Amino acid sequence: RMHKIVNTIIKTTQLDKKEQILKTPVKINEWLVNIINQFTDRAKSKNILLKFNTYIPDDTLMSVDVDKIEIAFKNLIDNALKYTFEGCVICTVDKQESYFVFKFTDTGLGIIKKDVFKIFERFYRSKHHRHIHYDLSENDSVGMGLGLYITKGFIEAHNGTLEIEKSSSKGTS
Repeated sequence: RMHKIVNTIIKTTQLDKKEQILKTPVKINEWLVNIINQFTDRAKSKNILLKFNTYIPDDTLMSVDVDKIEIAFKNLIDNALKYTFEGCVICTVDKQESYFVFKFTDTGLGIIKKDVFKIFERFYRSKHHRHIHYDLSENDSVGMGLGLYITKGFIEAHNGTLEIEKSSSKGTS
């Protein structure tokens, strides 16, 4: 737990200092499959289907700071698994005109409307999620309210956007 806290503080510092983005080309599908596969055992242990959908050719390249975007995507998958107790988590990649769209969809708790714009703020944790009594699996932990702040910052540093497309009492995209 302490290791995770220290790493989170380091990532926050990287954002605050506007650390340089070091982009390298990656094969998107292969790279995403490797990230998703790191969560396979956890999803199975929770009886959750973890799925990858792609609508781009396998050899499609994208230049990113692999470490930073991997942190962002892992956080989105981690949150989806943490707050999903049945159903699925689906990671999708597609290309729209001149940019890529990465979508992380789950059938979990959802995000209440009044929290939608606040969840990207530093140290913000939804009161709705803080008061839910559930058993965290061995790989789940209660957060500090920095994960989505860091995720949004790393994505924006790549000139991308992080949006909540659907939020309801059941699931989020």
